[in-house]
Amino acid sequence: MNENLEWIKGLSMQDFFQCLHDRDVKALFEILEVGAGKGEIDGEHLYETAEIYVELMKSLSLMCNISDIISGIPNQDRFDEVLQKQKLATKLFFNGINKK
Repeated sequence: MNENLEWIKGLSMQDFFQCLHDRDVKALFEILEVGAGKGEIDGEHLYETAEIYVELMKSLSLMCNISDIISGIPNQDRFDEVLQKQKLATKLFFNGINKK
């Protein structure tokens, strides 16, 4: 496990979180590229779409957990709340709100 964490050494917290963010965006971008290549999704603005989606998921998590962060007392029940909101946001993000 230590070998996998070697890249963290020497990074500031801001750089560390930026690396995690960039990794998540890149992974989603690659998934979106596959979907676009198969004609399942629009191939325009894939990188920007990946960035927005990753930021949306992180924002939902943060907003649902902000009271726990402030109080310093984690609430396990919030996990399900965050997950449900992320699932709904994902449906809206990829399916839109249009009637089909």
